[in-house]
Amino acid sequence: MTSTRILTPLLLAFAAANAAAQGLLPTQGEVLSAVDDPILSQPGVTIGGSGPFDTPVMDLDGNVLFRARLLNTTGGTLTERGMFFGRANGDVHMFLQAGDQEPSLTLPGVTLNTSSSSTGSPTGAGLPSSYMISPYGGLIMFGASLNGPGVVYTGTGTNSTAIYWGTPNALVILARRGDLAPSGGSTLNTSFSSISQQASALSGQGVAVFKSALTGGDVNGTENDNAWIIGTPGNLQFLIREGDTLLNGDVAIATLGFNAAINDAGMVVHDETLSTTLGTNPATANDDKVILLTLPGNVHNILMREGDAAPGTVGAIYSGSPTLAQGFSQTGQTAFYSATANGDTVPGQNDGAIFAGGLGGVQMVVRKGDAITGLAVGENLATITTGISYTDNGGVAFVGFVAGANVTSDNDAAIFAGTAGNVRVIAREGDPAPGVPGGVIGSTSGGGIVNGTGTPKMNERGQIMFQPTVLLNSTNYNALYSYDPVRGLELQLLQDESFGSNVNTQQVTNISGPLQFPSGDSSTLGFNNNGDFITRPFFTATPAASSLSAIVKGHIGAMQATPTSIPGTGGTQSFQLDAGVANAGFIYLIAGTASGTRPGLPFQQLQIPLNVDFWFNGSLAAANSAMYANSFGFLDAQGKASASFNFPNYPAFAGLSLNHAFVVLDPSTGPTMVSEPTSVLIY
Repeated sequence: MTSTRILTPLLLAFAAANAAAQGLLPTQGEVLSAVDDPILSQPGVTIGGSGPFDTPVMDLDGNVLFRARLLNTTGGTLTERGMFFGRANGDVHMFLQAGDQEPSLTLPGVTLNTSSSSTGSPTGAGLPSSYMISPYGGLIMFGASLNGPGVVYTGTGTNSTAIYWGTPNALVILARRGDLAPSGGSTLNTSFSSISQQASALSGQGVAVFKSALTGGDVNGTENDNAWIIGTPGNLQFLIREGDTLLNGDVAIATLGFNAAINDAGMVVHDETLSTTLGTNPATANDDKVILLTLPGNVHNILMREGDAAPGTVGAIYSGSPTLAQGFSQTGQTAFYSATANGDTVPGQNDGAIFAGGLGGVQMVVRKGDAITGLAVGENLATITTGISYTDNGGVAFVGFVAGANVTSDNDAAIFAGTAGNVRVIAREGDPAPGVPGGVIGSTSGGGIVNGTGTPKMNERGQIMFQPTVLLNSTNYNALYSYDPVRGLELQLLQDESFGSNVNTQQVTNISGPLQFPSGDSSTLGFNNNGDFITRPFFTATPAASSLSAIVKGHIGAMQATPTSIPGTGGTQSFQLDAGVANAGFIYLIAGTASGTRPGLPFQQLQIPLNVDFWFNGSLAAANSAMYANSFGFLDAQGKASASFNFPNYPAFAGLSLNHAFVVLDPSTGPTMVSEPTSVLIY
């Protein structure tokens, strides 16, 4: 394979020539960071070594947070990790390094290092491999290990880990092991060295949710020794605690679940297990699983409970442990999978379904045994996997398996997506693989529709990302695909593609796709609602001792814009517009904003994802000027156009974040479409 779709500043020349040779149309993209990148503040220090990058996370503006391994640091293993933040190659910077003074500056002499529990001496880097980023506002949250004066490493009073919260350059301690819990005189007794992205959350308002064990004070054995905690620094409280009662005291929480997601309204969705001994009417093994939707003020609402009637069925009930989808909307809606029993349930045929809803009620979206649009006559949805994505548009995406007379292991799995009553096949094993002539989705052994995390990622625009295996000439290749409701399936990255520079070329050996866990904006932490995604391709290692990798950002949609940051001394962001052949010859107009994309501007039947401000008005006035070249005109016969934003030499504007989008107008009937927004940071 020698095709390249993700173009980068470092690899541009080779990639362009290679794509032209193959007759392929590459999508735009950027390398934010790569092995051998220098650390400017430390001569001779570079990114590299084994596992050079951990999985990155990204916000709505395209800001990316990640941890990387450093080579040639003076402190060896004690200083070999760094935390990085930025939007594009030019402005990504290391803001924290293992071995640094802890960043709140409230613990003099304490550094970010793991420690020996017996001697207290530092033993390694103290920075985590998982972390959170708010959907906007640039807030981050992560756990870390501490070493130094006053740090207790084991036994009573252990306080050697903490959760940090804030912007990269202004971090404070949100919670520390050994701190007093919000009430009851107990203390926090969990290692916060690395917080789970599935069992923690951070809203756009900066409200954090995390889990902690408790000890001392009012703790009574295992009855109430764990809690979900919610809040901001200096204002933490219990969200819910083991032993807390529901339904006027009928039942109590026995065990905390594995999932927590929050939205900007402060609503939290979480799964729990009820006690079979506590409460005036304790749960049983047949009705002890619940999903709770908690409103501000800790008002707990049961979204579903095992044993309750399952909507959309005839007499069936929820059965077993439900599985929450990865996604929670700003209006408090989510989705989940549950097995069903009794009533019209036929074991092995229709004994499970995906349900979606919120406080206004829950409805069935799709059930095992359903005939689905895109399947052949006589085929049905036989199995629903528990990897489900849900977003604000009310839709779900999931992997399912198909049954039917002509179904084999080579075509029995598919990506499905849609809303209640409108679910269809997006991609299926055995289908031709777009972008790979002669290739099919699948593998030599079957089961190749998803390779990687196993969860399709979806945003509120109905765009989906997934990682199938592509079978070509009896060889399996890992791939990263996107789906857009207008553009359909598009190949973003393929194993064995060539990336190169003027020095050498490398082959993609593996792909780590966008992270699937939910952000505070109904999409995932690796694929935002504007169509930006972040991924880690791996390459042939040179030298062999290295693990060659990069952090690469791409974009799905009608408006490609690169790069995503421009220096304040001047630079150009290039726009490639593609409104599709249905809009060929129509008028397009690009506008920008400096105040974000939400709530946006209603424009007849459309919603323009730009807020009206001084920059919005100025960008319209400057259409087709030197600053906004070709920003107003006619789309060509393919519905495409090129334009650019040319920022002058204004260093005082450093820190300004802009978004752009375009509208298409039919001169006879009015607006026909509006693009997704794209971002650019002046740094």
